[in-house]
Amino acid sequence: MQRVLAACVAAIAAVVWGSHAHAVSFTATDTPSGIFDFPDPAATSSISVGSITDPGVTEVSSLTLFTTFTLILNSNITMSLSAPGSSHIDLISGSTLTPETYANAWSPGNAPDLAAFIGADVSGTWTLSILDVTDNFAPGVQVGTLDGFQILFDVTAVQNSQNIPEPAALAIFGFGLAGIGWIRRRAGSVK
Repeated sequence: MQRVLAACVAAIAAVVWGSHAHAVSFTATDTPSGIFDFPDPAATSSISVGSITDPGVTEVSSLTLFTTFTLILNSNITMSLSAPGSSHIDLISGSTLTPETYANAWSPGNAPDLAAFIGADVSGTWTLSILDVTDNFAPGVQVGTLDGFQILFDVTAVQNSQNIPEPAALAIFGFGLAGIGWIRRRAGSVK
């Protein structure tokens, strides 16, 4: 009998004070831009992620980044991802690439530096930058196009303050405890 009562108390407590963190998927895309010979500015593509309407702070629990760019001339390319809060990582760092289309899926498995964004707040602007880092041709010469940029986030809503149970849930919990006390008292007087 006591085990049954303990299980009931545990179940009621789980309902009253249960975890509110859960996963949400979010996908965003942006439009193409030109990649030009050094010293022209980097081709950039930005994704603005608004606050997700879950309670608490929404943090990245995993992410996959999809990039597509086409080079029409041999280029020495650096590609980086900047997250909200101005932190950034390099996905490609000064690599000489030949003319073709490059489509990549990046995750912490094949780009370990992406793990730096795990636990970061997802809200804000995520920017992918591709820069030709050598002056092979002439300023203003287009060497390629940043064709696509997509991020697939798994995010978790993390409570930033202690949960305060609703009065009805507390009342149910209190009645449960009172019932347990009454049963124990009654069992004690029967002996």
